[in-house]
Amino acid sequence: MVWLVEDSATDAFVIGEVLRHCQIPFDLTVMTDGDAALVRLKRADAGDLSTLPDLVLLDLNLPKIPGIQVLAQLRKSQSCASVPVVVVTSSDSAGDVKATTELGVTAYFRKPHSLDAFMSLSEVIKAAVGK
Repeated sequence: MVWLVEDSATDAFVIGEVLRHCQIPFDLTVMTDGDAALVRLKRADAGDLSTLPDLVLLDLNLPKIPGIQVLAQLRKSQSCASVPVVVVTSSDSAGDVKATTELGVTAYFRKPHSLDAFMSLSEVIKAAVGK
């Protein structure tokens, strides 16, 4: 299962296309804000194995709860601490890169402006999941 935490419907669609391009079988669960991601995380930690992700794709600029806080909770989680997390964000802030690195993010991908460039996310995802 892949968790995609992304508030932009357009970016979620494009990331779905990138995942299909990876040719890795997946069930995609989209959450549009940080609060929804933390609710899902609590369910996983409570033993709901059907919600466990194999990969998390996480935007940093989210409504309700910022992605950096979601990442921090993922890394503290009993069930999801070792799950690969790829930050997919428009932020190129050195502070964001540093903070996510300190929290053990698997990869940091800055959202490009062209679809062709966005497709390079597939290589980042394959590396993150070891394919």
